[in-house]
Amino acid sequence: MKPIVFHVEAAGEFRPVELTFAPESEVRRVRAWRKMTPATDAGEFAALAAKRWFYYTREGATASSLGELRAAIRRNKRAEIAFLLVASAEWAKRYKFLALAYCRRTW
Repeated sequence: MKPIVFHVEAAGEFRPVELTFAPESEVRRVRAWRKMTPATDAGEFAALAAKRWFYYTREGATASSLGELRAAIRRNKRAEIAFLLVASAEWAKRYKFLALAYCRRTW
């Protein structure tokens, strides 16, 4: 799946940002945010979101792509699925990820 591209204003100009589903390798990177110095709310949230994502992975209830999410819903219209969306930008110097959203499709 191609990422969703949107633009944000940074340093006085509009720059592209990509929104994608996070595969397991990226969720592991997000989990490492808890080690940020100084400690931040963003780092704490990221670590907790990754922890929840891995919990649902053990239950077989995560999606790492839109296709996986659609397949899970086809199998069970009332499926509860967790996924992590990450916003990233190549131009970001310090961190590739600019933001994340932990989502859970529930009933």
